[in-house]
Amino acid sequence: MYRGPEGGSSGGGAGLQPSSRAVDAGALAEATAKPPARAILVAPGGSIQKALDRATEGGWVVLAKGLHTIPATLRIPSGVTLAGEGRETVVFLDPKAPAANSAIAIENAVADLKDVTLRDFVIEGATSSQPSRDPNQERRMRSYQHAPSRGGILFSADQPGQMRNLRFEHLTVRHCTHNAVAIRGAAQVTIAASDFGDSGSSVVPGPGLEHNLLLTRVIGADVIDSRFDDSPWGNGIDLTFSRDITIANNELARNAHDGVHAADCENVRIAGNLAEGNDAAGIEIGKWFDGSRRVTIRNNVARNNGGGGIVATGVVGADVAANIEVENGEAEQVRLERSTAR
Repeated sequence: MYRGPEGGSSGGGAGLQPSSRAVDAGALAEATAKPPARAILVAPGGSIQKALDRATEGGWVVLAKGLHTIPATLRIPSGVTLAGEGRETVVFLDPKAPAANSAIAIENAVADLKDVTLRDFVIEGATSSQPSRDPNQERRMRSYQHAPSRGGILFSADQPGQMRNLRFEHLTVRHCTHNAVAIRGAAQVTIAASDFGDSGSSVVPGPGLEHNLLLTRVIGADVIDSRFDDSPWGNGIDLTFSRDITIANNELARNAHDGVHAADCENVRIAGNLAEGNDAAGIEIGKWFDGSRRVTIRNNVARNNGGGGIVATGVVGADVAANIEVENGEAEQVRLERSTAR
């Protein structure tokens, strides 16, 4: 727990104030964008895949409120917007379908996917679309190695930057044992006001390798105003072999490893985030092979983390300043030594 300054007649400052980080993250009560007149509307029980296949370049497929149980992984073509009508639009991969216990809810239909937007709906990664009376028990079951292997979104290409112009806005992805969202080989990625949480278990390939958000070999991404919380075994955000990345104004809390972990990246800006209560570091820049270059870490709050608040090793050109680090587990002198690595 964190106690802020006391307010009122006793003095001591302005008192606790609401956070400005990720205030409206995830799918909201209503959609945040109006679809065009020619949008294809899919009611619960209708075929989302057929609607996606019919959508023309720049077309919208809108999922009406309700539970959309899909019999197989949705394959997203280029040039479409898949939108919901807010948090009451839920996409759920049927666990009774063939191979659905080891599947991804949404993936790219082509390796050079481009111009795709996903917005204003929920992807439910659990094996039940209805929460139980004891959500902690559900989370314990998902954290086991032999839990069903279920992921949210996997957009994967063969080369860095091969997919282009991917946008995720007011999207909620939750309760996945694999990554909630994994993007491999893309350019021009935007993740805004979304909530990817309680995902990344110990299923194959093993603990610490599945996360709330995985970005690798990405060129140019903005991850802003979003939440990445409660990964049972992984990081809030895991970033590798990427460049020109901004991670700003996000909440990264209560993850089993780091709030943000990055390795072997170039030109990364991590600013204005809250990294709180993670079992390892709040923000860690590590090294796998060549290390990272030109990393800016400013104006973040890292508190109550089990490891260091902010840790940077193997970085050439690190700018680590104006951060607040409070009540973290790692010794003060070690934390500062690492966070100023050049």
